[in-house]
Amino acid sequence: MKVLFEGLYTLFAPAGAKPMLYTALGGQMYLTEAPQNTNYPYAVYNLISNDYDWMFIEDLEEFLIQFSIFDDKASATNVTGYFENLKTLYDWATPVVTGYQTTWMVRRFAELLRIDDIWHYIVQYSILLKKN
Repeated sequence: MKVLFEGLYTLFAPAGAKPMLYTALGGQMYLTEAPQNTNYPYAVYNLISNDYDWMFIEDLEEFLIQFSIFDDKASATNVTGYFENLKTLYDWATPVVTGYQTTWMVRRFAELLRIDDIWHYIVQYSILLKKN
């Protein structure tokens, strides 16, 4: 859903003062995949699933969004710091999503991997939106 993606990115890169995650990643967060040869560190976010729900008279949409943070440093110190920045920005956030009201955004899952000398921090959030 385009408006959800826009709301998540606006939290990352608002007009004016930028959050710590933006600064730490040098403004590099992309939808689904980073451009080829993107320098580390960077993040991507994508839709894992979307489910429609109806409760009484409310139209609800639940989304599972995954953020992936990548870094090529030898130590996990930087990537774990970026994870803390991500939590600060998105845990219980209320992104502005045109046509919807954010009911909640909650972190569901996180995993740190190291594959071929690249750190990969995977973080998933559930987001519940109520149609206006």
